[in-house]
Amino acid sequence: MALNVGIKSAHYEHLLFTTPDVYPTSDRWLSLMANGFRRGEIVLGYCGMERGKGFANYLIRTWRMMHSVDWISSAVCGRPYRGMRQNYGFTKRLYFGANGFSHLNMNIGEDDLFMSRIIAPGNVSVVLSPRATLREKSWGGLRWWIGTQRFFGGAIPFYPLWVKNFIQWELGSRILFWLAAIVGPGGDALGNSRSPQGYCCSRVLRSYSSRRGASAAAWVKRKSADVTSCTTC
Repeated sequence: MALNVGIKSAHYEHLLFTTPDVYPTSDRWLSLMANGFRRGEIVLGYCGMERGKGFANYLIRTWRMMHSVDWISSAVCGRPYRGMRQNYGFTKRLYFGANGFSHLNMNIGEDDLFMSRIIAPGNVSVVLSPRATLREKSWGGLRWWIGTQRFFGGAIPFYPLWVKNFIQWELGSRILFWLAAIVGPGGDALGNSRSPQGYCCSRVLRSYSSRRGASAAAWVKRKSADVTSCTTC
């Protein structure tokens, strides 16, 4: 409701939004994002997580970047479906043309669903400059992050069907990737080789572990030729 009042009270046509828990990475953020309105009525930017200590912070920053790549690449390819509430903008004409936010009964996510209604391939400008990015402060560890993702995930059931399918298939492809990495091209999850290539590589690795007295660098260089020849078997 407060956001509706602020938009209606704005004196200018172009509106840029962010949140109080983020900060810009350069003093060019505002000018670069505003310049994006030259190419479209909707401007999308990136907001990463603040760098901190610990492995949990690394996972949080990686997760944010990985999911941002999904919707940014989709927007660049001409199929936009969302933006980040920390770094996006649109015009008042689009806002009043769509009659404003339509999910005011939600605690969070009404801006995301509004963007999915007004966004179209021809009216989106994606600002990819590193100087136009923001950083969000981290207020906890993995438990805080998982709770935050569940909270903001309340808007996903209201997405268009193709968007929900895209999100699910992306998650499924990630799971298949890790399964393929565990099983490997030449064996099963227990490391048992089922192909000539896998057998040759396993034999080379076992021989390597038994030759502790030899020079590792020279031995690997010599045996790499054997592995290459095995792939032609």
